[in-house]
Amino acid sequence: SEEATTSAETKTIDWHTDQGLLLIFTPGQQNGQTSGGFFIQLADGSAVEVDFDGLQDDLVVMLGDGVNQYVNPVLMETKSMSLRAVPHALQMPFTENENDSPRVWYGRMVLPPPDALHPSSSSMTFGDV
Repeated sequence: SEEATTSAETKTIDWHTDQGLLLIFTPGQQNGQTSGGFFIQLADGSAVEVDFDGLQDDLVVMLGDGVNQYVNPVLMETKSMSLRAVPHALQMPFTENENDSPRVWYGRMVLPPPDALHPSSSSMTFGDV
């Protein structure tokens, strides 16, 4: 929507993809409610604000840039398909009240195992890098 695109233009955290294989997180919370301001970029390049349902316990799984480095080369060889890392941005909610609670968020990035071989070398592991 135009409103989401306008809001996403003044981002607290600019557009990026995370470097891990994937990111698992819970939506931000502030003052006991799910906070807005989380935007994703769709495959067609358009930006949309994600509308998390505050009445549900959401757990979000988002692919990171690691799929481009480690998974997609193999998929393209065998299946002619690929996975997509999701570009995303955050606009911190505006607060007028100094008594507002801080915004809280919990997430975990999943990285390749330290003993996995790095694709650029047959002898170097991710732990070595």
